[in-house]
Order: sequence, then structure tokens, then C-alpha cells
Amino acid sequence: MCSSDLFHGPDLKNARAWREKENPNPAWGRFYHPGYETAMKFLDRSAAARQRQILVYGTLGLFLVLWSGYLFYAHDRTAKRMAASQATILHQQQMAAAEEEKAKDEHNLEESRISEAQAETDWVRNVSRTMDVNRIELASYASSLGSQLNDVAPQEKKIQMEAVEAEVQTEMGEHE
Repeated sequence: MCSSDLFHGPDLKNARAWREKENPNPAWGRFYHPGYETAMKFLDRSAAARQRQILVYGTLGLFLVLWSGYLFYAHDRTAKRMAASQATILHQQQMAAAEEEKAKDEHNLEESRISEAQAETDWVRNVSRTMDVNRIELASYASSLGSQLNDVAPQEKKIQMEAVEAEVQTEMGEHE
């Protein structure tokens, strides 16, 4: 039985409230309708499916919160590294200007340090861009999941309404 064959939303809430209030038992059910046990199993499956849905959404929500936290942490760390690298580069450039008189070996050593700092800055920027792309892809995926769930709900309601109409027509046929 697929998820669309079960009660959802207000239908499930009302059925569970009725069951809680009336507390029907099998003897009562057989007196009113031979399909009582089937109906109670249907209600149990609907409630279980809702619990699974809550668990899935909760897990997805937790994952998104944790992933967002990780992205924030990584972005903050990257920004600090970039600031430190830029400060280092600025300091090294000022030192190079002040020590222009020194020997060629010292000058080459300083240029090497600047190149390494620039490479690290470029690496940090690339990591930051990759994280931004991942964040956008994750948001897009979560949005598509939400729209897919919204597309399923009207179909489920239509199937439920058709089943109720068929049951009413069957009961009306039995009374005639």
C-alpha cells in the first residue's frame, strides 16, 4: 500500500480523535460494520506513516541545521585565514619595500614567502567558492523535495475522495 492510499492531515487527525474519544472495540465494530478491523488497521498504518514522515522531516531538518552550521564555521574560518593571509602579504610587501637594499638572496626568500601566501589565499578562495556552490545545491535539493511533496498531496486527496464516494454509493445501493 503506497503512502497516497493512507489518511493524511485533517483526515488522520479527525480519525485518531474519534478513535481516542469513542474507544471502539472489535465487538462494537462487528455490530456496526464488518470492515471494522480493516478500518482500524488502515488507521494504524496511516498513523505509522505519519510518524515516519515526521522522523524523515526531522532528520532532514537536523541535517540542514548541522550542514548550515558546518558551512558557517568553515566560511568563518576561511574568512579569518584570508584576513590573516592578506595581513601577512601586506606586512611582507612593506618589509620588502623597506629592505630593498638587502642582498639578492634575502629578497628572493621574501618573494618566495609572498608567493606561498598568495597560493594559500587562492586556495582559501577556491574552498570558499566550493562551499558556496554546495550550499546552493543543497538549498535547491531541499526546495525540490518540498515541491515534490506538495505535488503529491492533491493526488492523495483526490484518491481518498473517490474511495469515499465509491463507499457511499455502495452503501446506498445496499439500502435500496
